[in-house]
Formats: sequence, C-alpha cells, structure tokens
Amino acid sequence: MKNLQTAFALFIFLFLAKIPSNAQFGIGLGYNYTKYLGDFGEGNSGLNIRASYNLSEKGTINGGFVYGLPLKYNTTMTAYSSSSMTSPSYVEVEGEQQLSFKTFYLNYSRFFVKDNEEPFSVYGLVGAAVIVANFESKVKGSYDKTLYNLSGQGESESFTGFMIHAGIGAQFNFGPMSVFTEGILGIPANKVGNADVEITVPFNAGINLGTKYTFGSGKAS
Repeated sequence: MKNLQTAFALFIFLFLAKIPSNAQFGIGLGYNYTKYLGDFGEGNSGLNIRASYNLSEKGTINGGFVYGLPLKYNTTMTAYSSSSMTSPSYVEVEGEQQLSFKTFYLNYSRFFVKDNEEPFSVYGLVGAAVIVANFESKVKGSYDKTLYNLSGQGESESFTGFMIHAGIGAQFNFGPMSVFTEGILGIPANKVGNADVEITVPFNAGINLGTKYTFGSGKAS
C-alpha cells in the first residue's frame, strides 16, 4: 500500500512539474472538514493544500493534499501481573488513542455556470483520492512495570483507502485571487483496475473552503 501511496503522490508532482511557467497555474490553501459515515461516524478538520491548472475556460485540474488534524480519545488499558502471587492481578492504566488522516487527491472541475474567468462561477467535479489513516495508542498513566505487563503499549497501524470523488463547487474571482467552496462525496472504491481492494475507509462527505492565487493570467483560475 505504501508503494501505491508514493506512486499517487509522485504522479501528482510530475503532472504539475510538466506545466509551463506561463500557464494559468494556481496554488491554494484552505480548510477541510470531512465527516466519515457508517459505524465510525466521526468528523475531522484539516488543512487543504492544492495546485491547479486551467485546461480551458471551462475545465480545471486540481491536485493536492489534505492533512487531517489528529483525533484523540482517552481510554483505559489493562496491565496484568507477571506473577500469580501479585495482588491485585491487574491494574487499570490511563491511555490515549490517536487517529489521523492524510489524503492525496486529483480532481477535474467542469464549469457549467459561467466559466473560471468570471467573477462568479459554479462547477461540478469528479476525481480520485488515496486516504491514509494512521492509528496509534500510547500510555499516559503510570504503573509498576516490575510487577505488571501491559500489552498493546505503543501500538500503531496504518490503513489505506481508495476513493472516488464527486461534488459541486462555487468560485469567486478577485483578479488573480479567488475564493472557493466545495461539497464533496467520497465513495470507497472496491476495485482498482482488475484487482479487488478491501474497503478500510468508509463513505464520507466533506467541505472545502479556501483561497487560491493564479499565475500566468490576470484572472483567477
């Protein structure tokens, strides 16, 4: 899975590196909120960094990265005695679990109300993303390590999910600066090519709100 993540990120980098310096190339920064549905049911705020390239007045490609702020949960761990002579036979220890998300994405936006050079425009978007979820647990409380053993201490695990993006957005242009807002659905992909993929990241819905600066044109992309 790590090789697939690296390949996806490298593809975005190489694609953007091929863009001529005089093209309508933009860089943006914004806020992201993603709500994961299903049994998980948690929401996650994050930082959205993106680069864009105008294919035409009606089409724009956006590639980027979303860093989700870690979700932290207080928990209780059980440390068991290493000897049957020890009393009590176990003690409860305060712990913390942390879950974080990182998303690499590549989307295509098609403008259907006005175009990307107008003061106001609306577009639909489709694309793909790789979401990497990292889970880690650690001990916060203290216990007598000479008498008790704590399993699961410092455990970490990583999951990767492939998503199909679909959504709608609006853009407000102020010269080379623009402000954008988007609503996006993330649909888990259970097949990549001819290979079946285990779904580890659930269906999700998110919003993006940010600003972008466009080079190579007096108008925003």
